[in-house]
Amino acid sequence: NARVILKEKGIMLRNETVDLLPEHTYEKTIRFEGDFNEDDMELLVTSAEGKELISYSTVNNVKNDIPEPAKPALQPKDVENAEQLFLTGQHLEQYRHATYSPVPYYEEALRRDPKDVRNNNALGLWYLRRGRFAESEGYFRTAVATSTQRNPNAYDSEPWYNLGLALRYQDRIDEAYNAFFKSAWSSAWQDSAYFSVARIDVLRGDYEEALEHIDWSIDRNARNGRAYMVKVHVLRKLNRAREA
Repeated sequence: NARVILKEKGIMLRNETVDLLPEHTYEKTIRFEGDFNEDDMELLVTSAEGKELISYSTVNNVKNDIPEPAKPALQPKDVENAEQLFLTGQHLEQYRHATYSPVPYYEEALRRDPKDVRNNNALGLWYLRRGRFAESEGYFRTAVATSTQRNPNAYDSEPWYNLGLALRYQDRIDEAYNAFFKSAWSSAWQDSAYFSVARIDVLRGDYEEALEHIDWSIDRNARNGRAYMVKVHVLRKLNRAREA
């Protein structure tokens, strides 16, 4: 019971009720006498209740300018500053560039400023994702040291969280636990931080604390299915089977 409506200069020309399915299409040919201007026409398809599903009019067609072609990245030494070196590296990682590596850009930025937070964090992540946890740790620690130089709670706690991952993968549980907790200072990382904290609580058998921390994680990200699995496991360990 969809409605197919054709208008010319706002005046209804056709209004038909049809059943539409992907395999049951609607096609109609209409002949016009005299002058015909496509820009005067508007086609609408509505639901049975009159809600517009789709409409088309050539008046709304926009002829956009053709975007400029992508430009090759400059060599790291030719990039003007650490900001652009970081952004170039991020671009290459995001698009998984086949012929350029982001590493020389991060390394060039750190050659110019060894304490740069974002480039240390980015290079640490590059090593972390490749299982080189000990190498990544040093970059995260430098990023943490710089970002907490004047404030013990940095505005962006991502380096703290990544440091926690690097330590956790090296089985340095206590250090990882503290790093994850520090990363919870920033609201952007609270769901991930408390999720990781709760998993270590489970590892230690501290189920009451694990329940508290996993609830904090879920409060920040109620769609994290893995967090609910942790909570189910903890509730079972606490003999709260019905809730589990």
